[in-house]
Amino acid sequence: MARIDRDRRTIALTLLVVGARGAGKTTVLRTLRQRIPTDRLRAGSSGESDPDPMLDWLTMDLGRIQGWQVQVDLYAVGPVSNRDSTRRLLFNEADGLWLLADSQANRFDDNAATFRAAREQLVDREGRQRDLPTVYTWSKQDLPGELILAPDVLRDGFAPGGAPAFEADLVRGTGVLESLHALVTLTMRRLAPAREQPS
Repeated sequence: MARIDRDRRTIALTLLVVGARGAGKTTVLRTLRQRIPTDRLRAGSSGESDPDPMLDWLTMDLGRIQGWQVQVDLYAVGPVSNRDSTRRLLFNEADGLWLLADSQANRFDDNAATFRAAREQLVDREGRQRDLPTVYTWSKQDLPGELILAPDVLRDGFAPGGAPAFEADLVRGTGVLESLHALVTLTMRRLAPAREQPS
């Protein structure tokens, strides 16, 4: 859950990037490391030792947003993990969800299974289903058209309710900052009542 200090006007968010193996989770974090000024990066794993680790993370200082100093802990979480307790904790504490779909037609079922498993883990400490701010990113849209599904097909399959969705070429970095910006904006909006409660 968001860590809010109303006196200092600081807020720390926990956001999860969830995708099937090979969808591009580590590439998303690598792109952010390259695009965000180094003085805004506070910590995080290198993501260099494993091309698709079960857990990778990055901590960013995003500066002032809506009058609050915002820090984001961004975790890339694989579909299966030998760190079950860590995974459960992350899903319990998450403030927003970034669902990364591999656009290749032959990965549709993998995407669906991964997203379904993520939703099933989004429960609070009392076992109630949580509804988090969510954005979708369609990765690998740079591949030849005959290999991938069109964005409208992916939206119909995974995001029919109108959640923000972005086409991405992760190698070139397109769609990554846009997805992060949308998720942070949605999450800050959702947390507005808690932010403005009296101390």
